[in-house]
Amino acid sequence: MKNRKQSVSVVRAFPVPLEKLWAAANHPARLSGDVAMLRDFQAPEVLGIGSPLSETHTILGWPQRYAGRITQYERAMRWAMTSRPLSRGPCPLPHDVLYQFENNDIGSTLTITCDFKCGGLLTFPFVPRIVAWLMKLTIANLLSSIADKITKTAVPQIA
Repeated sequence: MKNRKQSVSVVRAFPVPLEKLWAAANHPARLSGDVAMLRDFQAPEVLGIGSPLSETHTILGWPQRYAGRITQYERAMRWAMTSRPLSRGPCPLPHDVLYQFENNDIGSTLTITCDFKCGGLLTFPFVPRIVAWLMKLTIANLLSSIADKITKTAVPQIA
């Protein structure tokens, strides 16, 4: 597994129309607060292919800045981004993320796939497997946060 590109993917069904799911998860800045290792995320309000992104991750306590861009953006279908470290750092984790939205029998489905390559200290034996497990857990938690956001907007607030 050392220094080899890996991929993790998690899918979740939502009992809401596709447009409602898209509204909750169509922009990375809207989701950035739900990613534990992400400390800062910047992107233009309106996205399109080529839109620039910047983010700061903290891995093993080490903050590392990344720069990237939107690589795909098709309304209510998919969006994707690529992100690469700006400096070498001890734990580089270049990654590409795809959000794929689909209709299903009960509403809609979101599949999040992250392709990444462990670098530096993350290439030590067994660490890439741990990183893959943590990445899958992060995606599952992100999907749960999206479900919570959808539920909060669907339930009227009582004054």
